Amino acid sequence: MNSGKQPGGAEQSGTPKKFDLSKIKSSALNQKPAPDRATPRVQVPVDLPPTLAEQPVVSSGELVPRYDPSSPMVIIEALPLIVDQAGRVCCVITEGLHKRAEPVRSIRGVGFIRAEAVRQRLKLKRNGLNELVEDIVAYGEENAPRLPVYHRVAPVEGGIELYLGEPQFTRVRVKAGKVEILGIPSEVLFRPSTIASALPVPAESGSDKALRAILNVSDRDYQFILAWVTYTMAHPKVDGSKYVFLVVSGDQGTGKSFLTRVLSLLVDPNRAGIQAFPSRVEDLALVMGSSHVVCIDNMRSFKAQMSDLLCMASTGGSVSTRALYTDSALSTKNLHGACIFNGIHSFVAQSDLAQRCLTIRLSRIESMKFRSESEMMELFGRHHPEIFRYLLDLIAKIFENLSRVELKSPERMIDFCRWLAAFEVAENLPAGALQLAYSESLRQSQLDTLMDNTLAAAIIEFAVSRVRGEWSGSPADFLSGLNATVSQGTVYSREWPKNPTALGRRLPGMKASLATQGIHVESTRGKTRQITIRVDNDQAEEEFDEDSVF
Repeated sequence: MNSGKQPGGAEQSGTPKKFDLSKIKSSALNQKPAPDRATPRVQVPVDLPPTLAEQPVVSSGELVPRYDPSSPMVIIEALPLIVDQAGRVCCVITEGLHKRAEPVRSIRGVGFIRAEAVRQRLKLKRNGLNELVEDIVAYGEENAPRLPVYHRVAPVEGGIELYLGEPQFTRVRVKAGKVEILGIPSEVLFRPSTIASALPVPAESGSDKALRAILNVSDRDYQFILAWVTYTMAHPKVDGSKYVFLVVSGDQGTGKSFLTRVLSLLVDPNRAGIQAFPSRVEDLALVMGSSHVVCIDNMRSFKAQMSDLLCMASTGGSVSTRALYTDSALSTKNLHGACIFNGIHSFVAQSDLAQRCLTIRLSRIESMKFRSESEMMELFGRHHPEIFRYLLDLIAKIFENLSRVELKSPERMIDFCRWLAAFEVAENLPAGALQLAYSESLRQSQLDTLMDNTLAAAIIEFAVSRVRGEWSGSPADFLSGLNATVSQGTVYSREWPKNPTALGRRLPGMKASLATQGIHVESTRGKTRQITIRVDNDQAEEEFDEDSVF
């Protein structure tokens, strides 16, 4: 007998019973799906009515947004911005009578923007400040005018303007026959280096007696130092400026570091002082970009690559690296400026670099003339303002004569030769005396460079001992003749060319230096290669009595 129930207690009927899904609380249909933790929840923007500050007002039939004092645009539009010659957006900051510029992305630039935000009562968190800086850069790149910015020295019509950097932010302008401490606002923009120190306010009258008393140099080299200092001070870092590197050479106890420190204080004092030579190209560009003059202590040698880069820095160039966090963008840094190198060893080994150097050789100080460095620095500090005024007056005199001087001994650094000619007029020296001394100094430096090279020294010996006017022969004959002038140990050394082909590859780099010594090497190509050595045995060299001139 059928009881009407299915197994398990379910009641059976002829018509299927409908289920009420709303009463099934435990059903999965009534449960909220668990949030997917791997996928973030998307916020759908909702259009809200504008606040009162954001609601537009009607003016002259047009809708104009209400002014919002909390908007970052208040700061952006109020900032005086320019774009410098390197393409950086800079804030223009009032500094005493004058103005200076700071890149927006620099530490000092960000600090200035933060202060402006505080002044406008705009509260910014770190991310908000970073976004504001990038907004200012974008706005400046599109709207700011392009103006040059300088570190220590700037060009002005007919002269230069110097940034002293002392608490009153004084500027000095030097033109032909005139030195002026500016009492009115200047339009020139400076961006002082973060490591720069102050130059003194120049005295009413100048004197170099204290400077001459503390420097251990000959009278001729003292004139060279004055000429180099004034030349370097008077040439801003602009396209076309060519700098001469000062090389201070001498044994221990000759005062090389002291002289280097004093010259740095005269031209461009900074907290870095005397430094070690950078090991990387990027660091060299960074150091040169932070100072008008870079001072390097205890040099021993230059790698060939660094020597080539210094030649570029003398006349101006740039180095490129990959921009950070990019795969294809380039970042460039200018490589341009003056340097002072000191050392015991002969470290200028390449002819190209030697022609861009002025060498000062110091002699050992006699024991009875020894004075402590602190005593001499105290004397220098006491007379620094009048020494500075003397140099500025000297620059003004040189500007007066620069355009009408006559060159007696032109060299590769022709601008410096012209400055020496005007310096002779300003210092009442015989016309051409200092120019000729500079030419002789270059020849001596080139000879020192050659004699430190085994092959070059052998060529000089071959030319002096075996050539009478002119000699010609094959590369094999020339190598055989050179082998006869050196020892067997030298012939089998790594430095010596092993065959005529190796000799031919090394000759082109020595030709310019050998020519300064009156030895001319020429190579001809044809069915047979030929090398010709021509010696100017009767090369005319002007002589003068140094003691009667300096």
